[in-house]
Amino acid sequence: AISACEKGHQWETALSLLAEMRDHGITPDEITYSAAIMACEKGKQPDRAFDIFREALSGGVFVTLWNKKDVDLHGLCVPVARTAIRSILIDATVRPTERQFHDCERDGDLIIITGRGKHSEGGEALLRPAISAMFDHDFKGELECREDAQNAGILVIPAASMQAWVARRRAARRDEVRVDVP
Repeated sequence: AISACEKGHQWETALSLLAEMRDHGITPDEITYSAAIMACEKGKQPDRAFDIFREALSGGVFVTLWNKKDVDLHGLCVPVARTAIRSILIDATVRPTERQFHDCERDGDLIIITGRGKHSEGGEALLRPAISAMFDHDFKGELECREDAQNAGILVIPAASMQAWVARRRAARRDEVRVDVP
C-alpha cells in the first residue's frame, strides 16, 4: 500500500500508513521504509524523508550501508541513496553520540560506492549520476564530490573539502544560536 502511495505522489497517506503499522505493532522493513522515503521525495518533502530514514536507522534498517569511512549505496533506490548521503553529511557536522558518524579529520576521504550500473535495468548507472547531480545542485561547489580515478563506481569527497564544509556549517550554526539568544 505504501508503494502505491509513492507511485501516486501521496506522501501524507504513506506516512499515515507507516504510523498505522507501528500503532498495530508491525515493524516496518527496508522495503516499507524505502517506499515511504520515495513517496516523500516525490512529494518534495525531503525533511520528512530524512526523518523516516533516521527512524529506520534507529530501528536497525539500512545500518549495513555505512562503516564510517565509506557508504555503500548498492541496492538502494535513488531517493533513499540521496537521503542516506544527506544524513551522513549532517551527522558529520553534529557528531551524534548515539550512532557512528564520519569524522573527516580522523577517517579521511568519504568514499561513496554507487556501482557502475551493472545491476540496473539496461545496465546504465543510476546512482552515480543522481548523487553527482545532488552535489552539484544542493552544494553548488561548496563540497567537492568527484569520481574516483580508478573506479567509475565510486565517488570521493576529499577530506579537506569535507573539513572546510563541516567547519562552515558549524560556524553558521553557532552564529544562528548567538542570534537567537536574548
